[in-house]
Amino acid sequence: MKNALTFAVACAVLGGAARADSAAADDPKELIARLESRFQSDRDHAVAQIVKLGGPVRKGLVGELVKLVQAGKWQGLQAAAEVLGAMGPDASAAVEPIQKAVPGFVEDKRRAVVEVLLATLRKIDPAAGKAIVADVAKLLARKDPTLQAIACEALGTIGKDAKPAEAPLLAVLKGDDAYAAAAAAKALGKVGAGKEAVAALAATLDGKDRDVAWAAVGALEGIGPGAADALPALAKLPHSREAGESMVLDAIRAMGAVGPKAVPVLIDAMSSRARGADRAVAEVLKGMGADAVEPLTLALAADHKSHALNAARLLLQCRQGGEGAQNRHSESLL
Repeated sequence: MKNALTFAVACAVLGGAARADSAAADDPKELIARLESRFQSDRDHAVAQIVKLGGPVRKGLVGELVKLVQAGKWQGLQAAAEVLGAMGPDASAAVEPIQKAVPGFVEDKRRAVVEVLLATLRKIDPAAGKAIVADVAKLLARKDPTLQAIACEALGTIGKDAKPAEAPLLAVLKGDDAYAAAAAAKALGKVGAGKEAVAALAATLDGKDRDVAWAAVGALEGIGPGAADALPALAKLPHSREAGESMVLDAIRAMGAVGPKAVPVLIDAMSSRARGADRAVAEVLKGMGADAVEPLTLALAADHKSHALNAARLLLQCRQGGEGAQNRHSESLL
């Protein structure tokens, strides 16, 4: 009986403590404190609880969340950024402080922090990155390859709004450091580069550094139809001994992103020694659909028999159903 009574009292005490802990955990100030916990489970729980809070209460915490971001300690910053991103436009008061903080974190070479904060800004306001472009672009002038690379990555993440940074990105692309140049190439493919950038990217394709060339191929694919002037340079890669099979396939996709103008060089790429080149060309042209039919039909009259045969095979794969005159012409060549 005595043991049973002792057990009941203990349960009551523990239950009361648990309720007290639960109440404390629901207290906004306690939740903010838990965002800095060294335990991931505590931080995740606090994030979930803050996100569930009512709008006015949650908005009232934005100032405290911003302080965690500005403090720069990874656990608290990451958790606070997650909450702010989940709040979306309700966290608009955090936009300006984060905008001011990002260039400093870039300068400190804190790549992961920069990625997290730029993602948070996008969730709060998709156009918020535009305000920090000039400050981040200034850092490209520093002769520090790691810093330049992180700044390039940040500008690439901002995307089309970072178009004003094209000139300093070009300077890094043309610089002496391959690591920074590759990062600049990738960024140029995301910011909406113009003719000068396309020419500079094309010039790297027959350069000595394979990583820069490969990054340039990806950038040209990202630019798409605007990269038409780079087709002659891209067309050399499927027949280059220096380009590996993966780069050849990426070059074929980059040519395909240009659109129907690329059909002649894509047909030529079918004779590449790289495994899968013919299948990659076929997939690219199938993706163009009806837009590929006319240039493929014109290629049927090519003087080079293998070129015409390749065009015929591709035309058959791109047909949209039915046995039209063009398809019968293709079949007769086969």
